[in-house]
Amino acid sequence: LIQKAGITLIADLGIYAFSDVLRLRTGWVDIANYATGFVAFDVAGYQDARYKIDRLNQQVKLNGNLKASVPGSITSDTLLFTLPAAAAPATDMTIPISPMAGNFTGKLPMVLLIKPTGDVYLRANATNSPDTTHICLDGVTFPID
Repeated sequence: LIQKAGITLIADLGIYAFSDVLRLRTGWVDIANYATGFVAFDVAGYQDARYKIDRLNQQVKLNGNLKASVPGSITSDTLLFTLPAAAAPATDMTIPISPMAGNFTGKLPMVLLIKPTGDVYLRANATNSPDTTHICLDGVTFPID
């Protein structure tokens, strides 16, 4: 037997009891606290931004889309939203995401900075000023332990 996240695991079978798996994995939770100037993408056929805590694998997954309420380019790090403490990483996480707005040609990758406070920033500077018309979080995953 092995203990992981306070749950007893049968090592030779490598399984958790079904009730333990349900307790360790939460469902998707919509981002409700966008920073000033950012809103849900709110376009038919697109998932709005959300997160999911997976305690079994000790990670958080982000998914969905958001945008600036007045879309345009940014030239300094900009707060998008704040995750709850349970979904925040232990250290700063820098994660590249794909540019989504307009023509992809010549667009630089966007970079998220996720802080231990739960604050999620879109990184930017004078030479990398991402377009905030469409920010997609699909595939963003980071450890929480």
